[in-house]
Amino acid sequence: MAASFSQFIRERQYLQNVSPATFEWYKHSFKWLRTDNPSEHELKDAVMRMREKGLKATGCNSAIRAINAYLKVRLTAPRSVPQRRTTGTAYLLAAGR
Repeated sequence: MAASFSQFIRERQYLQNVSPATFEWYKHSFKWLRTDNPSEHELKDAVMRMREKGLKATGCNSAIRAINAYLKVRLTAPRSVPQRRTTGTAYLLAAGR
């Protein structure tokens, strides 16, 4: 398992307190990916391989949900530290603008 998959699972396990069953679901779902940074083509290939191996649509959808959770976290840009607000900014925020 790639380091980024392991990191994602550890963060979910310890920071979001996912159940052991969810932990295993993530591990099983990530086995369909050949890389930790898949392209659109590689994602489509993973779905085709799932279907070729006999997974029903519901099984594919389950794996896709786990993969999407990983990709959402992976592709979300890190948040920057907010800049110090000036009096004018604070006024606009208080006024709801």
